[in-house]
Amino acid sequence: MLGPPLAPDHENDSNNEDSTSYCTNNRTKENRFLKVVEKVIQSDHSLTSSNMGPHCKLLCSMIQVQSGFVSARVSSTTVLELWVRLLTSLPQWWYNTQVLQVLDSLLQTAFRCKGGEDMTISILYDRYKALLSTKTDPGVLVSLVSWMSSSAGPPTFLDKPTQSDVWVAYQVLQAESMWEEDTQLRKMLENALQQDSNISVDGAVKNVSSELHLPSAPPLHRLMIYRWAQQALATPLDHPLLPLVWQRFFQIYLHRPAADSGLAGRGGVGHRFFQAHSQSSLLKKLKKRLQEAADFHYAASKTPAMTLDLASETDPALKITLRGLFRRIKEKNPWFQAPILQECIMTYPNEPRLHDPNLYLPALPQQYDAERLLSLFKNSQDTWLEFVDMDRVERDIAVMATEWIQHRQVKTAATSRPSPDFSLPATSPMERHLMTSDLTQPPPSAGEQEPPVPDVPPQVLEDTTLLLATVEPHLQHLLHQARMFTEREQRHLTLDNTYLDLIPDHFHNKHVSLTLQIPCHSSFSLNSPTCKGPAQITLQEFIGKNPDEAGKLLQATLAAPALCGLLGPHFSPNQAGVAFINMYTDVTRVPDSHGVDLAFMLLTKASLAAQQDHSCLLQYCKCGHGSDSKELSPLCWKNTLRTLGCAEMGSTADSVTLASLTPEQVTETLGWLSSHYMKLRAGSQQLTVNGLYCELQGYVQHIAQLLALLFTTLLQTEPGGAVVPSQNFESDVENLWALLQSAYEPWIASLDAAKLGSSSIPSGVGLCMPWTEKECELAAGVMDNFTNCLQLLFTKYKGTLPTHSQDVLALTWRYYASLLARSDQPHLLEECHPVCQSFLCSVFIRLDCVTMVSDYCSHDLPEIVARLHECLLHLLVHFSVQEGEVVSGRIQEAEQFGWHFLSAAAYQNTMSWLVDAANSDLVLFLGQPAPQPIRLMKIAAGFKPEIQVQYGDASRKQQLYVHGVVELVCRCVARRKVNISCYQPVITGLLGDIESLAGSALDSHQQHSQMVALLSEALGLLNNCPPDERKVETLARFFWEWLESNSCSCLVLPMVTAGCRTLASPAHMARMVECGIEVFLNSGLEENVQSGWDQVLAAVEIPELAQEDFLSECLQHGCYLTLYAYVLQRLPMCQVPKDEMALADQLLSWTAAAKPRADNEAKLLLWWWQVLRICLQHVDRNQPLKDVFCALMNLTSSLTTLGEDKSAAGLLGALGLGKRSPLSHRFRLVCRGLSTFLLAQARSVSFLRLQPGDPHAVGQVQSGPLPSMLPVTEGASPKAVQSLANLESLQTNKQYSSLKSHIQYIYGFTVDPLHTLRDAPPLLAHLSKVLFQDQNYLSLLHIQAQGTYGR
Repeated sequence: MLGPPLAPDHENDSNNEDSTSYCTNNRTKENRFLKVVEKVIQSDHSLTSSNMGPHCKLLCSMIQVQSGFVSARVSSTTVLELWVRLLTSLPQWWYNTQVLQVLDSLLQTAFRCKGGEDMTISILYDRYKALLSTKTDPGVLVSLVSWMSSSAGPPTFLDKPTQSDVWVAYQVLQAESMWEEDTQLRKMLENALQQDSNISVDGAVKNVSSELHLPSAPPLHRLMIYRWAQQALATPLDHPLLPLVWQRFFQIYLHRPAADSGLAGRGGVGHRFFQAHSQSSLLKKLKKRLQEAADFHYAASKTPAMTLDLASETDPALKITLRGLFRRIKEKNPWFQAPILQECIMTYPNEPRLHDPNLYLPALPQQYDAERLLSLFKNSQDTWLEFVDMDRVERDIAVMATEWIQHRQVKTAATSRPSPDFSLPATSPMERHLMTSDLTQPPPSAGEQEPPVPDVPPQVLEDTTLLLATVEPHLQHLLHQARMFTEREQRHLTLDNTYLDLIPDHFHNKHVSLTLQIPCHSSFSLNSPTCKGPAQITLQEFIGKNPDEAGKLLQATLAAPALCGLLGPHFSPNQAGVAFINMYTDVTRVPDSHGVDLAFMLLTKASLAAQQDHSCLLQYCKCGHGSDSKELSPLCWKNTLRTLGCAEMGSTADSVTLASLTPEQVTETLGWLSSHYMKLRAGSQQLTVNGLYCELQGYVQHIAQLLALLFTTLLQTEPGGAVVPSQNFESDVENLWALLQSAYEPWIASLDAAKLGSSSIPSGVGLCMPWTEKECELAAGVMDNFTNCLQLLFTKYKGTLPTHSQDVLALTWRYYASLLARSDQPHLLEECHPVCQSFLCSVFIRLDCVTMVSDYCSHDLPEIVARLHECLLHLLVHFSVQEGEVVSGRIQEAEQFGWHFLSAAAYQNTMSWLVDAANSDLVLFLGQPAPQPIRLMKIAAGFKPEIQVQYGDASRKQQLYVHGVVELVCRCVARRKVNISCYQPVITGLLGDIESLAGSALDSHQQHSQMVALLSEALGLLNNCPPDERKVETLARFFWEWLESNSCSCLVLPMVTAGCRTLASPAHMARMVECGIEVFLNSGLEENVQSGWDQVLAAVEIPELAQEDFLSECLQHGCYLTLYAYVLQRLPMCQVPKDEMALADQLLSWTAAAKPRADNEAKLLLWWWQVLRICLQHVDRNQPLKDVFCALMNLTSSLTTLGEDKSAAGLLGALGLGKRSPLSHRFRLVCRGLSTFLLAQARSVSFLRLQPGDPHAVGQVQSGPLPSMLPVTEGASPKAVQSLANLESLQTNKQYSSLKSHIQYIYGFTVDPLHTLRDAPPLLAHLSKVLFQDQNYLSLLHIQAQGTYGR
């Protein structure tokens, strides 16, 4: 076998007195071995394929086998360390594709070994530091080129991300990350970005590199955050390391620099690395890749597991190992954890709040996984191994190892020979070999030897230069010959030493009794009648590795512990058969006075894997080393069962039996196991109440395997597998069933606390469950084993029993109904009832449920009737989900049942089960005829049009129904890549169901509360959906569109209240409230406008804690009616005129900042009308005119800006080339007209035109010369005159031709000296009436225009 020369006994060389010479010799071996390995790897260099070549593949396979079969003195990590050091010592190894392929396989093996990953990273980091040291002085020319190029920076082992050698890339990036941390580059870079919010990442890198005195600043693409991101994009979606690559990226992206003592916490700066255009595109790719990974893992979790094809010549033991591994992968479904991680981490790049230092983690939705986020914030180094598909890694390693094993089998098939027979004398193999071997051949004839170098001509000796040139190649050749001779000599010496080490393993002595006869030479004794002849003396020659001598040697060692070091190496108990158990027991009972070294040395000689006697192993399991005392490690159980050939838990084991055991032995063992664990469970309060699983978690699967193996052996007692039953087949079935039931009863059956009669059990405990909810996975494996045994028993006796007899199915059903189905715990039924589910369904559909329900309702108490409806609902929903259309007829009948008997708690249990167990795709068909389970749950909740009055807790059940549907929608959106428009019928149907309940309440207040509660559950969809802004925005739009298309619905105002109470996003809340108010006001309020606004104000509940954010979002999204409602709510709270004026100023500031559109521009008229009312009330209360004048000037300034045809902002606006106004001409006319009128009435701070006939009217003309005694008064302000002229010019503007009559009206109204500031509200009301008649939300102004003055 090819292997590193330093591998044997590498760790103990320091204790050997010849270690110096040993290491010296091995340095020569290592250099030679390095060349051999390099040649093997380079032999595949000519291959153009990117896959691993045959020689490299065989080398990798050999390394896998070599690391798995090591001695007690050398660990797997040591062997792998030598190979990693060897491969990374090759020149330019990181550029060699073949070396990287071999190293990738090697690092995969090291990853699964304890300490292997740390070892490889340490080696790579040492190599990287050595590489950096060779690049410290590049020279002037290289420095100039590096300065001119953009890729200057420290060297690297990984120039670009890789898709093939991911294991190498992962370890290399971790090693080079250590350099970034050790140099303080990352820490100072984060601090620089934290302290200066304007600095770019490139500038920060240059500044930090200068402060740290780095030889050169690393380019941006060489920062580890970008390298991990690029590697995450390149890593295949099904690679086991992909979760860890994402972990390393998010450790940097979400890391929060530690704050100084006493200072507030600091936020993250990871988002700063992706602000540039090229970097932001990289972040978009990462988001897309995360979505692709989530879709891939979700699809993979639904596909069948892989299969394994092995060659027929593969070693049988290896076949069992590989098939067991693949079976475990198939049953465990390695993709079940990956979607959980992907669903979690795909939210991180989309959530900017994660970098906020004030983030409150518990407030985040559940899918964010706050605990995982906290570990990323703190840069925790705990690897996410729970998401790594270790079974896939083990499978790849095992498959790779088969290459070398099969290769060795082919090589050794012709030369294989049977195991030596130790019963023959030691000289027998030697004699047989000498007799069968060829005769010794004479030595080969010695040919004429030629000199290794030619003679030197005499004339060369006269010229020194020529002499040196001639002799130097000759000396080099002689040196090469000497080196070759030394290597050959060393090779032969190594072979000799290896042969000497192998001899003790192939030859040993056997026990021989020597009888010596000592004759009597005395003549007296010979003639004596009592002489019996020569004396005979028998000698106890000790024989090493003889099974018969192990017990005697053990007793001698225990009797004389001082001889442990001398006798211990010869102790070999593994071939002692049944005596092994007794010897093992004696060793475990060694007294402490003998010292722990004695017991340790003797125990290391015992190997359970070497035991092949089945009865011996079973006896071992039954001795005092069982799982209850925990004296035996679960690993020993695993090795023991593997030696027996037992399959993994959950798989069928009908092909494996213990042929050497008798049926009596198997029956006895099963009975012992049953009674033992039943006594163990009943003897402790904890085990009685919670079951055995909590105490024996590490042993459960092994015990279940043993039970299945024993029962399979009992069914197949003959070697050929045929059963030899007795004549009474029915009795045989009952006996076997009773034995199987009693064996599994401690693990699967509930115990009746009353029958146990134990005083230690708490009062009130009825049935004691066999397992708790967190142990369902273990219990599922035990149930699988139990059902497999039932299947074998049923198949064995199928068709052999009379029809009237108790067959296996009848016995199983009776046991299920009497014990397993008694529990009301869902986690227990989930594991038990799949066995009988189809059978139960077939029986259930034959029941006359209508008659049964009618009889119960007529004769039984309401509590019993409620319990009946609870059971029927759960069964119907369960069967409709699991069995499909089989129960469709029963569901149609059940729609007419009196579901008002059903309690809310019972309804919640069934709905929770439906959400967890059913396919979330069901909800996609909610807009069509609803799927059976959802339709039944809706009817059971009370969504019936014919029901006019609600009973009991129907309102709570309806909330639970809406909540369940919303949760199904959230799961479907998160797991499926479906067009978001498919969910519009779902939302429409759900809102329609809620609307159908209108009128069922006793009064309007109760109805409003009921609708608000249901709509709050429905709007929870926007809070709990995956954080995809596009999807959430579309879902929200579906709600708004429904409101707009159902303006007369009774849900409009409840939707406003529900939005204020429920929605977490201020933006969504603002737009939902705005939509509801506008729809309600447009539904027709001409008759009672005052009452309509009162209802609106009662429905709007602006959150106090998020008030500022809410108002800001309202202004940003054009929710002007909502802001007006806010002002109306605040007006009654004003205590002094100053408070009202503050509200007017708030409206004016909103007007200045508003960016209205043509579809919402008219809403601003309500603001201005309210401002004018407040100003006039301020004047009437004799308040200072300055405040009113300033408010009016601010209003006219905003009106002037809004009334412009083109924007006047910026340089283009100053030149008359501004952007065209998006507002309508009628709105611009209102702005200009109201601005002109206000300028005409507000002359200065000290004078406002408040009475008809007041001076300074803009249209007032003096008749004749003024009297000389009267002072000359000022006219209207220049602004007013200019504004009036601009208004008049609109009559000739073609764009305003359709509004000419309105322009003339405004002009005439303004120049009339009888009109004052008090006429501004009527003017605004008139304009709203004639220009915005179609906007019903202005009805408040329209009514005033008719003479009615309301709010």
